[in-house]
Amino acid sequence: MDASLKPVAKSGSYADLNNKPTLFGGNYADLSGKPTLFSGVYADLSGKPALGSAASKDVGVTGGVASFDDPCIGSSGGTFPNRRHGYVSGYYYPALRTVRQDTAYTVAANTLYASPVLIEKDMTIAALVLSVSSGVASTHGLVGIYSDNAGKPGNKLFEAPTAFNTGITADAVEVALSSNQTLVAGVYWAVTLFDGAPGIRGIGNGYVETAYLIGAGSAYNVLYVSGSAPSGYVQTASQTYSGGLPATFGGVSTRYGAATPAAILKVA
Repeated sequence: MDASLKPVAKSGSYADLNNKPTLFGGNYADLSGKPTLFSGVYADLSGKPALGSAASKDVGVTGGVASFDDPCIGSSGGTFPNRRHGYVSGYYYPALRTVRQDTAYTVAANTLYASPVLIEKDMTIAALVLSVSSGVASTHGLVGIYSDNAGKPGNKLFEAPTAFNTGITADAVEVALSSNQTLVAGVYWAVTLFDGAPGIRGIGNGYVETAYLIGAGSAYNVLYVSGSAPSGYVQTASQTYSGGLPATFGGVSTRYGAATPAAILKVA
């Protein structure tokens, strides 16, 4: 056979084949005509509907979505699923609904008291108010708002910048805050501290709603038998007035059989 006509021997390697299809690396990037991948982030999608500003904000925090804008979402994931109208600018509001804050109690000096505050819709506060039932000359009080810590007062959020004059005759004493403070819907605590023993109006020990918020040590206390329902907390360790309101409330003891001083909130 003429050597020029004999077939050319192949090595068996794919690279030696003529008219072979082009191989690719197996990577998606090597494919032609492939659809474009995206990162999985909503912003990378084309033709998407625009999201509102709520999409990037948390619920129930300052600067986020107001609690109860969605009736299914409350503070801390659904604490209070009810709705209410907004608070009126310049008006005064009690700490609790259905609970009168007119029970007078002679406070003890150098003792921290904490009464619950229920905020059902975001509220911006301009001032805090104490109601003095019987003043004692040259006495004063401090008032601050604390966060909730599993049903007990936690950390101080803010306080009135000056002391309350509790040496007056029976009257309400108002102190404006240094700047307006916004509380999102939830439970907070009004904490008071005095340097004497004036009479201060607050939450009495005859209201079931207080027990509903903070619980009670027994069914007897929840039922309110002979004034046994809880009215708030007192700190177990002493706190000198000169030391001011502490950053953290500390250990607590439930108050049974006596009222707890309470603050009134003025809306900005």
